[in-house]
Amino acid sequence: MKKIIISGILCFVICSAFLPAVTRSVHKVAGNMPNTITSDYRDAYTGTYFCNRFCNSYKGNRPGGNYTSDTVSVGITKDAIDSVLQINTGQQILKMKLLNKTLQAYPKNEHFGGKFFNTDSINFNFAAGRTYSCTYKGKKK
Repeated sequence: MKKIIISGILCFVICSAFLPAVTRSVHKVAGNMPNTITSDYRDAYTGTYFCNRFCNSYKGNRPGGNYTSDTVSVGITKDAIDSVLQINTGQQILKMKLLNKTLQAYPKNEHFGGKFFNTDSINFNFAAGRTYSCTYKGKKK
């Protein structure tokens, strides 16, 4: 009877020692590290935004120029470079570096920038030279 109890206790101790290692190998987790999935923080900002576009173009020395207003879809995707988003305005693709909720032109010598007010609303400006500029304001679809 004592041999059965001792062998039962010994079996329990051995199984308890090896069970965590077997469980980790079955789930393909190394050591005692928990199995976590990391996501890219830019994922919250990607998608299609429904924006109002306000553009102003100047010709020569004439004040005022042409002012236009319309509604466009703007697509935002992740760039291969970390912390950079690609903004497709339908006319061109702008690359902007995401710093907190602020957008800075990438590379910095470009003439555009903006910010996210939340993960679902955006406001950014784009200037092509000194004669044409647009402001985009909108929300995610």
